[in-house]
Amino acid sequence: MRNFSLILLISVIFGSGFSASAHDRIFLIPGIKFTKTFGQGGKNVLGFDVSLVFSNRDDDPIWGINSTFDFMAEDPKISLGAEYISPEMAYAGVSVGPVFHLTRKQFGLYSVVFAATPVIPAFQYSLFFDAPDVSEFGMFLKVPIKVGGEKSGYFNYDFSGMNLF
Repeated sequence: MRNFSLILLISVIFGSGFSASAHDRIFLIPGIKFTKTFGQGGKNVLGFDVSLVFSNRDDDPIWGINSTFDFMAEDPKISLGAEYISPEMAYAGVSVGPVFHLTRKQFGLYSVVFAATPVIPAFQYSLFFDAPDVSEFGMFLKVPIKVGGEKSGYFNYDFSGMNLF
């Protein structure tokens, strides 16, 4: 849990450098990850996920940073990456960056392809340099929380209006 807290803190500090003066809308999007690994001995994966994303207008791309802490019985991993969501492609998105297995002490790269909806179907592929690759399929349950800027036409979730989309 300490590692996840550290990544969340780094994400917020890094993201705050792009403050609201440069972007009309800023969202913190925490969530829970439920996936299953493919292959022999496939495992269920449960994790915490948080994104800090920025956008200027409804028709602009949404971009930001994302961190995930996955905990499994033997293979906890942590990742920090860049996230991009395209409004032209029905809000399909991708997140890419480094991943680190905590118990095996192995680095790699990950990529997640997802649909930006409240229940987010996703496919994740992790390429480890000295270990077998890992493929996961599942979903994220995430709640966008507006933390800066003006009201938007999407991800319009804040504690005063309680509106989603």
